[in-house]
Formats: sequence, structure tokens, C-alpha cells
Amino acid sequence: MLLVILFNTADAIGNTGSITGTVKSIEGEPLQGASVVLIGTKIGTATNSKGNFLITNIVHGVYNIRISMIGFKPVVYENIDIRPGSIMSISIEMQLSQLDLEEVVVEASAPIIRRDITGTLHNVGRERIENSPISTLEEIAGLQVGVTRDGYIRGGRRKEVLYLIDGLPVNDLISGGLGSEIPKSSIEQYSLQTGGMEAEFGDALSGVVNITTVTSKEKTIRSFRLKSDSFHGGTERSNEIEGEFSLSGPLSRSKLSYLITSSFNMSDSRWWQDMTLYFNSPINTSASFLSKLVYEVSENKSLSLQGLYALRNWRDYEFSWRFNLDGLPKRSRKSLRTAIFWNHKLSQQTQYSASISRYRINSRIGEGNREDISPEPWQYDFLLRYVTSGSRNWWGLIDQENYNFKLDLQSKLFERHLFKTGANINFFDINSDVVKLEPRMTYFGKPIIDQDLLNYSNRYHYKPRSGSFYIQDKIVSGFDGSTVSLGVRIDFLDPRALRPSIEYVPIGEDEYREDIIDLVPAEIKFSISPRLGFSAPITDRMIMFLSFGQYFQNPLFEQLYSGLSNVQFRFGNNVLRGNPDLEPETTRAIEISFRYRINTETSVSAIYYQKETTNQIDTKTFLPSNSRIAGDYGFAQFVNSPLAQSSGIEFMLSRKSGDWVNGNISYVLSKAKGLSQDEGQGLNYEQWGFEVPKQLYFMSWDQRHTFKGDIIINPTGKLLISLFWELHTGRPYTFYPSDDRSAPVDIEIPFVPNNRRLPGSGVMDIQISREIYTSHKNGSISEQKIRIYFASKNILDAKNVRWVDSSGNIGGELSDPSAYDVGRRSFIGLIIDF
Repeated sequence: MLLVILFNTADAIGNTGSITGTVKSIEGEPLQGASVVLIGTKIGTATNSKGNFLITNIVHGVYNIRISMIGFKPVVYENIDIRPGSIMSISIEMQLSQLDLEEVVVEASAPIIRRDITGTLHNVGRERIENSPISTLEEIAGLQVGVTRDGYIRGGRRKEVLYLIDGLPVNDLISGGLGSEIPKSSIEQYSLQTGGMEAEFGDALSGVVNITTVTSKEKTIRSFRLKSDSFHGGTERSNEIEGEFSLSGPLSRSKLSYLITSSFNMSDSRWWQDMTLYFNSPINTSASFLSKLVYEVSENKSLSLQGLYALRNWRDYEFSWRFNLDGLPKRSRKSLRTAIFWNHKLSQQTQYSASISRYRINSRIGEGNREDISPEPWQYDFLLRYVTSGSRNWWGLIDQENYNFKLDLQSKLFERHLFKTGANINFFDINSDVVKLEPRMTYFGKPIIDQDLLNYSNRYHYKPRSGSFYIQDKIVSGFDGSTVSLGVRIDFLDPRALRPSIEYVPIGEDEYREDIIDLVPAEIKFSISPRLGFSAPITDRMIMFLSFGQYFQNPLFEQLYSGLSNVQFRFGNNVLRGNPDLEPETTRAIEISFRYRINTETSVSAIYYQKETTNQIDTKTFLPSNSRIAGDYGFAQFVNSPLAQSSGIEFMLSRKSGDWVNGNISYVLSKAKGLSQDEGQGLNYEQWGFEVPKQLYFMSWDQRHTFKGDIIINPTGKLLISLFWELHTGRPYTFYPSDDRSAPVDIEIPFVPNNRRLPGSGVMDIQISREIYTSHKNGSISEQKIRIYFASKNILDAKNVRWVDSSGNIGGELSDPSAYDVGRRSFIGLIIDF
């Protein structure tokens, strides 16, 4: 019980859906006073004078609904799929009857095209996740249209994605990206929105991932899964073992339901042949635990507790360190989220929810203490290619904590208006103590051993605050079902830091002295984000969608505070300085699409999008000076400046359900250009002596043409085949050849970033599962099933090139095998449901 109390969150408004509809007689007359009830629950309502009804605050899941009225045959609508944030619309015709007990059963099917979502939303259900050869949340995103396998969404950077689990964020706010993994068996639905995000979602430029966890109130579900890639021996393995356990259901006859899931993964990585010479197996380990307890206080009130814990230990691998791998630091990260959620349905039209959560991530680099790190550089061989002795000068303790308070309100103010509003506030505690010393390198990768190491160390402790407020109104036309979505969002960030006000005084030609005049409080940043969405039928089968939005994302805390404390380290002065007055990055995006319903199961869509991002974060290098801060090399500071643009057309043929095959096939034509590929580009270019680009160039993740297929084949009912493939044209790289890794072959040739392209790539993944035992039980216990499966990633063992050096050599001078993507990895697995 202590563990359960510590653990938190519930089904917030963002994790519930609604059903709306109209009840009429066969003659078309609206029926007032008809009873509409969700079978097996106490949730229900009655139709109004126009025969309309609305049921809100329905926890995600599949329901049967019963409509009854004296003098008419009752109608049972089966298998209504309620998804988080969705509005399921149905239309019922009732027949006159003298016997009220005669029922008309109607099999419901989710509309193949949803009009209430005016942007682009990809939903992946629990069964699809279970039957795919994927291991992480980011891999699920890579299966979707408009997303690369390594996580770039519609031309944006990888760190421009917001991750939510049951409506609450789980992002790493210092380094960026996903902060916690969860067991696959805990996922009820994985939703990825790549365009047209409503005002409810903020702090993301490219996409929002919203994961809804399992809630089982009707029956007990127990599941166990185990897989391994070591059964066949050979070299096509990582010595990986992965397992999961899940238990959910009601607690006796009480109003309590629960979920307990756990998972673990152990492997020696793709580099096991080198790694196991230095370290004991398993080399990389991870585990995650998620539990949830839901208490139905009354028909209209619920309290939910949830806890999430994740742990990961790993070691990095670099081919140039293969003869000194124990010189690379050990890495670890653990995270814990606890929360409590209250949900209250005030009426059939209005509900609110409130949540309190605490999320903490603790990361460690290396072992021992800061004082154990030596400022001496590691040693190379005679040709300066391999590291032969010494340790990488990295050490760190990084701790981030966030207390989040969130309130949401949803109401149907008028018959055709669904109004939503909400606010949240975050209190952060950010503590970073990092030692990071790196050798200066030429652009071609050769270390400059006669110069001092560059110092990227930092030590800071700040307590910033952020918050937001949004208003959203969704209007549905009673004439043709057109939908208009209007919203606005206001965000703020208070860095709560002082920055030095610096005056640069000329003391010679191209030489300046820094004088710190004063310490100035960083300003509170406010962002206003308008959102607009529209959908309208063109024919009875085709619907047009249009969306426009302005999106903001706050800088990472590392970019705000690194090196800001002006502390003199024993390793020298810090070369990279944070900037607490950075503005949020801004993206303006427009999307227009046409979606055509071929039949009740199949649709085709064409989507055009265009994005422009400003205030992207880069670094600007200031000239050397005799400052107390910068030292002889000078320093770089994070600044807002670069511009990025991306656009594309997405075509998709989708089959939601079928007798034996479903899935989608897609083609994407896209381009992604910008002035900066990452936030460290300005510093690197200064170090290498290159001019900062003044014209847009293709980003290194630009894929001009991408073909994808994601197909499920179920020919017999017990045999299921999941197939995924992707083909894409080559990504850009910079061709700037060198003979000695010190200087270019021809210094007269201008440096032009990403002026050539790699070969194209293709990959195919497959999972084949077979049910070998089934036993049914009565009562609240679910049926027993045993399934075995074979899964293979990159089953054709394609040699896909990831990178080449500036001379176009795959793997560079060392023929580094990391220049190729991971080869074939095959698993045998077992799933037991009981």
C-alpha cells in the first residue's frame, strides 16, 4: 500500500473521450427522452428535444451502448472504440414495437476518417505494439508516416517532440528527448500527432506523443513475455534478453481497479565481441515499472494514483577506443514519477480534472568524485588514430526535478460547441555538476595534441518556473458535420537567473577585453500560440482538412545555465556559456489535406505541410580576450539566430480492418533546410576556421523520398504476421576531402555543408506469432493463451550506410563499422496470457 500511495496519475481529460449522437425514428423524427446507457457501467443520459445526446468523461476503451424508449425496439450498439480526446459520433434509428425486450444489435465501427481531429494523428493500439518487433517508445514513432526511423518528424530536430504518459510530460529538460521508458504491456494506446496540434499541447515544435496506459475494470488480465536473440549463436546477435510481466483488473467487488507492469532488458550491445573483452556480461541493463490504482468514488468522481520508475545502466562504444574501452566512463540514469489525479463530472455537459505530480531524473557519468578526474589528455597511437591509454575526462552528477500542478475543464456550452480550457504550472529544481574536457580536433577528425583541452565543464543550481494557460473551442456544424477548432495558448518561462552584462573594449586589432559591468536578471519570457483547425466534406466520401498553428519550445536548461556561474575550475575556463535570456524557438506550420473514403475499411489521403522555424538555438563564438571568464581561446555562448524550413507531401493508403489484412502503405516527398544542424555548430565552425553558413542548406536528416509499409496479415486467426519495410533516398553529407586529416586537398575549394548524398537505404522487419494453446475460463478471469513468435529486425541484413568521412570513405580511415546501421537481429519469444 505504501508503494501504491507513492505512485500516481489518472485518466485525465486528455485520456478520456466522448460519445455524441442523434436518436430518430425510422421516419426521421427526433426522439426526446430516449435512454442512452453504457452497458456494464452507471454512465448514461437521455436525449433532448432534438434527439441529441452527449456522454463525456468516458475512460478510453471499447464499449457497448444501449438505447431504449417505450414503444420502440431497444438498440444495442456494440464495440464502440473510445480513444483519448476523441468524440465518437453515432446515429441511431429506432423501430416501433409492442415488445420492448426485442433488441436490434448494431455492430459499431470507428469512422475511417475522423472529422473532429483537424490535424494529423497516428494511433497505434496495444495489439499492434505487441505484434511488432519494437523495444522502445521512439521505435514506435519511427513506424509512422512523416517520421524517420531515428526520430526526425517532418524535417524538425529530434529534440522537438513532447512525450506524455497519461497526459503528463516525461521529457529530459536538460539534455532533451525522452526521459523514461515504460513496459510495452502497460500501453493501451500510443498516439503521435505530427501536425495541427490543438492549444492543449505546448512546448513542442514537431510532434506530440501521448501514451495512454491500460485500465481494466471488468476482468483480471495477466501476461508474461520473454524474448532473446541468443538462441542461434553466430555473430548476428547482441546477447539480448527482454522480459515483461503485467497484471491488471478489479480488486474483488470494490470500486478499485489496478495495473502493475514491469519489464527488463539485458544485452551486450551490437559491439559485444569487443565489449566482453573488458566487461562482464550483461554490459547494458534497463528496467521499468509502472503501477496504477483507480478508485471510483462515485458515479461522477474518481481518484487515481500512478507511479513510474525507470532505470538504465550502459557503456558507450567508440571504435577509436576499442583497445582502451575501459577508459570510457560508465553511464546511468534513473527516473521516478509519482502523481495523484482527481476527476469530477459535474454534469453531462461539464467535467474537470486536477493533478499533482512529481518527476525526477538523476543521471550519472563516470564513477568516483569530481576530484578523481585528471586534466591530463588520453594517449593516441603514433598515427593519432586509436586511443591506447588514459581515460576520457568526463564525470557528472545531474539532477532535475519538476513539480507539476495541472487543471483542465471541459464543457459543452452550447449544442454544437465543445469548450476546453486549462492551466498548469511547473516548479523546477535543476542541479548539474559536470566535468567535460575534450581535445581540439580538426574538421577531418584528427586530434590537435599540442593544444590545451577544451573545457565544457559546468556547475549550476537553479530553480526556474514555467506555466501555461489555454482555451479551445471545437464547433461542429449540424448541417454537414463540418468542424472548426479555435484555440490560443499562453506560455511563460521564468529562468530566475542573473546574467553578466558585458562590455567589449577594443585593446588591439581583432582583440577585445571583456568588462563585466553588472549582473542583470534574466527576463520572464511569454509566448502566445494561436491554433486553427477546419474540416469540411467535399463529397459524401471526401473531406478536406486545414490547420494552422504557431508553436513554441523553451530552451533546454543546459542551454540557459551552462557555465553561467562564472566559477573558475581547476581545469581552466569554460569554453561554452549558457544564456538565460534565450527566446523560445518558434515554428509556424500550415497543413492542408484531402482524405477519401474508399469503403468502410479503406481510405486514401494526401497531406501537404509547410513549416518555418525561427529563433533556433546555436552557438556564437566571441573573440579571445584576457577576461576572467574566457581565457585565451575565447568562449561560445548559446544564441537565437538560425532559420529552418521544411515542407512535404504525404500520401497514404490505409486499411483499418479487414478479414485477413490491414495496415498502411505510404510515400513521402519532403525537404528539410536550415542554417544550423545543431546547437553546437557555431562553436565547431569557429574552431575549424569555417564561415558560418549564410544560405539555407539541406539538413543531414533530409530524406527526399521515403516509401513505407506497415502491414498485419492474419490468414488463419491463430497465425499473425507483422511486416514493416522502409526505403528512402540517401541523406546529405559534406564532401570536403583531405589527404592527412589536417587540411583539405585544395584550400581554394569553398566549404559547402551537405553538398553530396549517401546511397539510399532500405530495411525490412518482421514478426510471426502463432497461438499454440487456448483455454477459456468463466467469471472475471480472462482466457488463457500461449503464443510463440519469431521476430527479426533488418531481416534481409541490408548494409545501410549511416555516415562517411569528408572524403566519401565509408567508416573513414579506420573503416569504422558504426558507419553501417545494425545488421540482422533475430529473436524467439514467448507470450503467456492467463
